[in-house]
Amino acid sequence: MTNKQPAETFPVCEFLNEEIVARGWSVETFCARTGLSRHLAEEIRKGHRRLTKLTATCLELGMGISRDCWLRLQEYHESAEETKKQEQA
Repeated sequence: MTNKQPAETFPVCEFLNEEIVARGWSVETFCARTGLSRHLAEEIRKGHRRLTKLTATCLELGMGISRDCWLRLQEYHESAEETKKQEQA
């Protein structure tokens, strides 16, 4: 069995921001639906903070996208970035 990796990865914050815009949500609506504080939501949306299992669960409950999906997106992107750094060294 092979370990499949996506051809291209994106930071979780990009995917999250696209989802928020596609749903027509304001920051306030996003925070109300997910239960995240505005400060934490902004940190995640700007890519300044990693998702934890708890924040990914909040996204799942508020947005209907599974916690595992959020965490995999983050893992794949971070792995791809690490591979790029190693290749450049």
